[in-house]
Amino acid sequence: MSDLSHTPGGGAIGWLSDLPPTESRAIIALRLWSDTAEGQAEIRAAFERDFGPERGAALLENFEMMVGLCDRYSRRPFVRLQIGCRTMGADECWFARLVALAGQGAREDALLVAMALVRPDIAPSLTALAERVGMILPQAAAPITTPRSLRP
Repeated sequence: MSDLSHTPGGGAIGWLSDLPPTESRAIIALRLWSDTAEGQAEIRAAFERDFGPERGAALLENFEMMVGLCDRYSRRPFVRLQIGCRTMGADECWFARLVALAGQGAREDALLVAMALVRPDIAPSLTALAERVGMILPQAAAPITTPRSLRP
């Protein structure tokens, strides 16, 4: 494992367990999606299980586009911690906060958070996607957990 503590956005800033459910779900989904094709299959199955095929597919599409924008247009390399890590990195925290704020309808605050993550010209698009994700993700009946996401 590489040491991300000296990488901007990668240093641990808190415990994943201290976050509200929507934000922890966003980080776990981000880590699973970014890990491997197996992780993407896990998150796809979790979304379909929790929201049904149509809503799950729509959530997945918006989520995938969000991650893509963060990867392509981030102000610096977008850092994620490992799946089983119990702490959260700064970039992950900003990502989760963006989803939560946008889902609550706090568009201006969400836009400010988006500008911390991506180029200013991309921030409105990222915020719009986060709003769609943030309106659905809190409705999950249970946390997004898989055997891989729970490993220490």
